[in-house]
Amino acid sequence: MDFVKRCYAEVSCDNLLENLKKIKSQTSADIICVVKSNAYGHGDIEVVRTLENEGVQYFAVASVTEAVRLRKYGCNAEILILGGCLDDCFAPALEYNITLALYDLQQAIRMDAFAKSQGKSLKVHIKLNTGMSRIGFDAMTRDEIVNTLDSLKKISRLDGIDIQGAFTHFSESDEEHGVDFSRSQFDSLMTVKYLAQKEGVNIPLWHCANSGAIVNYPEYHLDMVRAGLILYGCYEGAGKQDGFLPVLTLKSVITQIHNVKKGTPVSYGRSYIADKDSTLATVSIGYGDGYPRSLSSKGQMLIAGKKANIVGRVCMDQTVIDVTGIECRVGDTVTVIGTDGNESISSEDIAKIDGTINYEILCRLQSRIPRVYIKNNKPFTITEYI
Repeated sequence: MDFVKRCYAEVSCDNLLENLKKIKSQTSADIICVVKSNAYGHGDIEVVRTLENEGVQYFAVASVTEAVRLRKYGCNAEILILGGCLDDCFAPALEYNITLALYDLQQAIRMDAFAKSQGKSLKVHIKLNTGMSRIGFDAMTRDEIVNTLDSLKKISRLDGIDIQGAFTHFSESDEEHGVDFSRSQFDSLMTVKYLAQKEGVNIPLWHCANSGAIVNYPEYHLDMVRAGLILYGCYEGAGKQDGFLPVLTLKSVITQIHNVKKGTPVSYGRSYIADKDSTLATVSIGYGDGYPRSLSSKGQMLIAGKKANIVGRVCMDQTVIDVTGIECRVGDTVTVIGTDGNESISSEDIAKIDGTINYEILCRLQSRIPRVYIKNNKPFTITEYI
């Protein structure tokens, strides 16, 4: 397919659906596919289209803006906002049939007043704070649970609020030491559920399992599970399983090749000086594309099935690699994330050098990078934002 191949990502819908299939094999719960932050850098529109065509009925995003974008591109499934929403979210939520997270009694009162002024009701999932302490009705101690239950009873009587579900979020379900705390979070959620049912508060759907809990805690799956990074084949936490396939490959091209003498400085600040006569290749990717500057003189890329070291500082739009002894030419493809021959570089490999997590590496990928979508091992569409 015709596009400018400066720097681009290939997104395998085949692998995406294989990962969905594997998740389905591990749970009987409904699956909420998390597609926030542009589907973790993979491109939300085509990812949602692919998954919705496969029968997915629930998606989750971080903001009303993300949800409205999906609606405008034709998504008909349920969309849940996981993050905080202020009053300016109420109108678009009603207009576009979006479900909000409800996490505060005063927020509920304002929601109710707005919805009734429009002659409608707002759909919500109650967010419970069982240990993350970001947003949510506090539910970590007995007193907190009593107070939260009182709030839930009041909310259940508001005609402008349609309670569809309740959820919490694990903070350590992907870590080996997180067993006890995850159990305490789950127990808190179940206590609220039991007491709500006892008091006649009707909450149809309960969910707490993120990617880590999908893998590690099948007993916590409840009515729904939220598949985030696991869906994209990049889960690296405790209990990591084989069979999840990376969905994204990041590629670039060589734009120039230099033969340099020992002692030649390379890139900004002359932080790298060639320690021998070398062949260097300039690659069209940089931190302006989301490639970490911290990989300067530390990271690697793949060319012709071999690893080539980055030399000098990563620039905004270009990076230099040492291709001494590697047969290559201008225009050749460079694999930045992915596999070439017997060698591979994962988002996790890059994250370790950068001192972060692979979530961040993927979410950093900028909109100026075209996404090329692959189905049946062939490109079928390209998303270009510029």
